[in-house]
Amino acid sequence: MRGICGGNNTRGCRTNGRERFRFLCFFGFRDGTDEVDKVKLANRMNSNFKLSRAYGTKKGNLAFDYYLSCKNGVGSHQVLHTFRKFLQYSRSALAKHDESNIVE
Repeated sequence: MRGICGGNNTRGCRTNGRERFRFLCFFGFRDGTDEVDKVKLANRMNSNFKLSRAYGTKKGNLAFDYYLSCKNGVGSHQVLHTFRKFLQYSRSALAKHDESNIVE
């Protein structure tokens, strides 16, 4: 987050005109995983996991993203807490919905 939050500003982060933070995490699929199975998993994740969006990338990975609004300011501690929860929920959702064990 270099350049986004700075100094001793404990009341909120300045975002240089941006109104939200985008969090991303990526997971790889096992070799030989069929494209249809990848799409089915992403769709299943999106149907059952409302916190973030799951999608396949051009490089063949499974990605999750989530946006945190910071229009009226957000504390750096809240950004970090939200990112940690995002990662935790993404991993938990994968553990629950990757029934065929196609994600590494």
